[in-house]
Amino acid sequence: MTQQPPPLSAQLIITVKKFGNPLTYDGLTFTWQNGRQLAGITGNGDTLSFKYNDQGIRTEKYYNGVTTKTDPARLARRLAEAKAQSVAAAVDCEETLVIAADTVVCAGRELLGKPRDHYLCSMSFVVHQ
Repeated sequence: MTQQPPPLSAQLIITVKKFGNPLTYDGLTFTWQNGRQLAGITGNGDTLSFKYNDQGIRTEKYYNGVTTKTDPARLARRLAEAKAQSVAAAVDCEETLVIAADTVVCAGRELLGKPRDHYLCSMSFVVHQ
């Protein structure tokens, strides 16, 4: 027995722009910057926006007036987990152990991004974690 699609009035309409980024979905409006960086989401009485650094790394989230800064340790862990999952998906063996790591650079509470030579000056004579 084939399942019938819901009536047209019950279907969700997703509007997308040329990069494939959604502009509207289920009462939400999405805004984008620099191609694929999500700048904000509004709708249903909520406002969510993001701030990025020069390397395109999301550094802050604003949700209904509350600012949350990206935790560098969580970001490095999340990047490493994504790498490990990608490799594990490509390996055709259930008993393979995949170990992954990633690095981000911070100066104080400022998330600088991936290691670069020019960061060395700002990191000189500073205690590192």
